[in-house]
Amino acid sequence: MAPETERTALVVLGVHRSGTSAITRVVSLLGAELPPRLLAPVAGENDRGFWESPDIMALHERLLDRLGTHWADPAPLEPAPLDPAWAGSAAAREFEDELVDLLGRLFPTAPLFVVKDPRMCRLAPLWSRALRRHGATPRFILTARHPLEVAQSLAARDGLPVAHGLALWLANNIDAEAATRGECRTFAHFEDLLLDWGAVAARMGARMGMVWPKSLDEARAEVDAFLVAGLRRHRAARGVTPDQSPLFRYINAWHDAHRAAAGGDPAAADAFERLAALVQPRAQWSRRRFERPPSPGDRSGPETGPSLPRRLLNFLR
Repeated sequence: MAPETERTALVVLGVHRSGTSAITRVVSLLGAELPPRLLAPVAGENDRGFWESPDIMALHERLLDRLGTHWADPAPLEPAPLDPAWAGSAAAREFEDELVDLLGRLFPTAPLFVVKDPRMCRLAPLWSRALRRHGATPRFILTARHPLEVAQSLAARDGLPVAHGLALWLANNIDAEAATRGECRTFAHFEDLLLDWGAVAARMGARMGMVWPKSLDEARAEVDAFLVAGLRRHRAARGVTPDQSPLFRYINAWHDAHRAAAGGDPAAADAFERLAALVQPRAQWSRRRFERPPSPGDRSGPETGPSLPRRLLNFLR
């Protein structure tokens, strides 16, 4: 196995519909290796590709099912992946071993590779351990998009009520941020990527202490051709919603903190800690398990996602 310092894994974290596919593709055009087998593009959904491995997605689906949950459930995982007791459990060791084996097959020798699946937001601690066992140093790219745009996109794709989509945005961002504290990480925002991808790529590289294998000038033609205006079908003005309940104000504050972190504001880390402290004692807002809507990529039927319980809408009132 190669020494850890010789190999780097870029792990793109972000809730569904938040621009993770675009970030992953740009990173790959700058020289990071993609998995050899990718999910096929879906017209009207991700016309230009998901840029993720169906093998990784299938493993995540099985693990979430083992934990009694699914991709569209905003409730905290039980047991939590950050819990040392869970990390040492037979189930955790089983899936970690399987992930290490899968990484060996997908990226046997790549010095720099990129992995992405929105489910990874909830499973980042498992990935940190598996990647290090694989001999790669993980560097995390936390990706966000305006929460209302994400919720509108989930409503269009999966039939989830907007409030449910906002809950998923919040839960995934909380988990990803908490799990990567102390790790090498950077923040990116989908809107910034579309406005000036070169500046975003330069900031990400600098904050992760790495030089892209391909220069921005070398990658410019391909990236410009990829980042077309149609990638952003839903737009939201500043402020998530006219409803100024504490829940929506909290989501706005978290989004503002992510934007600040993406812009390099050193105060963002303290903002995340303060915000996380506010919501964690109120974890009961998401204790109810939700019925499973179709998995993204499964278009076998026009199922509609469940409505969000009233207590979720009131959890910060």
